[in-house]
Amino acid sequence: MQRLPDSLLWLAGLSGSAVAVTDAVGRVAWVNDKFVHDTGWRPSELRGLTPWASFLVPGNDATVAHRAQAAVAEGLPCTGLEVFSRAPRGASPCGRLDLVPVRQEQAGLTHFVCMLSDTCADEQAADPRGTGIGLLQDLGLIGFWQRDMLSGRGHWDTVCRRIWGVGNDEPVLTLDEAEQRLTGPDRQALQRYRAELAAGASQGDVAYTLASPAGERQVRSLWRRSGSLVSGVLIDTTSEHTVSAERARLLQALELAAPAAQLVFWRHDLGSGAVEWLPSGQHPFSVDAQERSRADEILSKVLPEDRPAVLSARERARYERDVIELEYRVHDRDGAVRHLLTRRLGVQRTGGVAAEIIGVLIDVTAQREREIALRRLTAQQALALKALRAGTFRFDLAAQEFEFDEPMRRLYALPRSASRLDFASWLQLVHPEDRPRVQQLATELFRSAQLSVPAQFRICCPDGRTLWIESDRVPELGAQGNAVALVGTHRDITGEVTTRAQTRALADAELVARTRAELLATLAHELRNPLNAVRGFAQLLRLGKPGTGADPATAALHIQNAAEMMTALLDDLSDLASADAGRLRWQPVLLDVVPLLVECRAWLQQHEGSGERIHVHMPMGLTLWADPTRTRQILLNLLTNALKYSDKEVGLGAAQDGETVRIWVRDAGQGLDAGQIQRAFEPFERLGRERGVQPGSGIGLTLCLRLARLMGGDIEVVSERGVGSEFTLVLPAGAPPGQNPPSQESAR
Repeated sequence: MQRLPDSLLWLAGLSGSAVAVTDAVGRVAWVNDKFVHDTGWRPSELRGLTPWASFLVPGNDATVAHRAQAAVAEGLPCTGLEVFSRAPRGASPCGRLDLVPVRQEQAGLTHFVCMLSDTCADEQAADPRGTGIGLLQDLGLIGFWQRDMLSGRGHWDTVCRRIWGVGNDEPVLTLDEAEQRLTGPDRQALQRYRAELAAGASQGDVAYTLASPAGERQVRSLWRRSGSLVSGVLIDTTSEHTVSAERARLLQALELAAPAAQLVFWRHDLGSGAVEWLPSGQHPFSVDAQERSRADEILSKVLPEDRPAVLSARERARYERDVIELEYRVHDRDGAVRHLLTRRLGVQRTGGVAAEIIGVLIDVTAQREREIALRRLTAQQALALKALRAGTFRFDLAAQEFEFDEPMRRLYALPRSASRLDFASWLQLVHPEDRPRVQQLATELFRSAQLSVPAQFRICCPDGRTLWIESDRVPELGAQGNAVALVGTHRDITGEVTTRAQTRALADAELVARTRAELLATLAHELRNPLNAVRGFAQLLRLGKPGTGADPATAALHIQNAAEMMTALLDDLSDLASADAGRLRWQPVLLDVVPLLVECRAWLQQHEGSGERIHVHMPMGLTLWADPTRTRQILLNLLTNALKYSDKEVGLGAAQDGETVRIWVRDAGQGLDAGQIQRAFEPFERLGRERGVQPGSGIGLTLCLRLARLMGGDIEVVSERGVGSEFTLVLPAGAPPGQNPPSQESAR
């Protein structure tokens, strides 16, 4: 075997691994005893070969040799090659092969250090990270140096110079100069190193941070002393420190994020069966996250029907390189069932087989319970919609498009391809008579989606049916809080509408029958009184017996009055029927108010003998645009009622109010309550005075109101029990714009 420099041999001996040193092209120049022992190759058999040639036995990946040879050709490190080696003990243990290039200051690349680590042994024993070679394996950044302690002169290769920031043409830093580039604890570490050298220490290991022109570097120096000459290696561990710092920050971030995201990170050692948890509080098995668990303990908490899937996922992760996702159920400490979702990956592979599994776990129990509750609610909703003959829809405000669910599609009798309809197509299904109203409602909804008034309309289905639909909806809000859609229901209320119509028709028929009966009874009563008078006085005239107390003239007068009462009643009934049918004739003229009021007072004085109790307020200059006969008919009716039910003075007056004239009749009678005021204008309603001594049919006020409204006016009532009443006739003032009123003479 070739004689190697002492410093290189010393470096190779730092590791407890099997080591081979090659020349610059990868041919074996030297091996240690452990390499010979572990591989089963004798030194004479290895001479001139590449170290990886000794591993080309069955079971190896052919790419191992290609990767190693490519790294040698480029002078680069190559780490993590998984191989099987031939051993004297007959086994083929798995191993990890690492190649590290060695460069000298003048000669450049001169050797490769090849290390074989036995990964079948205990991981901690096989992990070389605690040694300089371990760092060298990972980083490939190593420099060689020497210093004569007597003269103080030193020698650095190019790597050492690059680490310290010293050019190739500059002298090597003295220990004092090197110490100046350190600060604080790092300077004290170098001072301890110098003290150890002065005390005669034969070897040492020191780590520190130096300040070079390229920035701060974390380094580690391993050295051995022979006489006054100290030889060592300088390893740049800056990347290792950066990775460690990043890893620490990542772990800290994971620890902060895990509770918020309800995540648990875990590691399963397949060899020992131990499971470790990332410190993040309680994990789903209710075990302190700082403690270790065993895989069989965890498996015992898995529901029996889910255990085969868990075991299968574990075996798959052992041999497959893909991430495996699995959901299963477990019993927690309280016996409750929890749903867990996991993703796992096999790592630390040797010979294609994972040594451990890492993974992340999330408790999805709440989500699954919500899904179950949602499915139950959906089923209940479907039953409710079916019972109500209803369906649901979603209307996209931006696309102006309906999306129907299946019950809605069946309700409309639409084909399966019509689960979506644009607004215009849907509007064509609305009954033509209801379409304008629905269009107006839709416009308001588009402008303000918060409008939630239920709507009822008819739909003309493609199968020929016409349905009454009740629609209700609520807005669906987007991320910005604005309405993006309307979500609602359409319910078939055809049966309800039909039932209501039938009920209303029945009620109307009953009302008509009741009104007819009341009308006939009232007419019989109102006609019977004057007919009795006619019959009685007619009998007296026929008998002609003296001493009866009724002369012919008086009897004839009573008969005439009774006939006039019946005629007035029949006239009122005829006018009321004509007004209801829209056949009542009237001719508006320009009418002076003062003569009208005086004329009404005079008529009552002449015919009723009660005109002296009417006090007229003379409003000068007021005119009406109304029919004089109908206006006089209304006022006489109002005045007759006031005189009939009050024995005190009755007020009659008028005043202009904007474009109307208000003529009021005010009495000091018994007055009316609110309920009586509401019933006062109903046909044949006498407000409880049917059996009183005052005659009347109960249609006077009804006819007055119809006549007033026929002429564009109204009648208003203000009354108080025990105080009196005021009836006000409101009619248009003067002539309509653009029409020449007739002369006052013709109005008379």
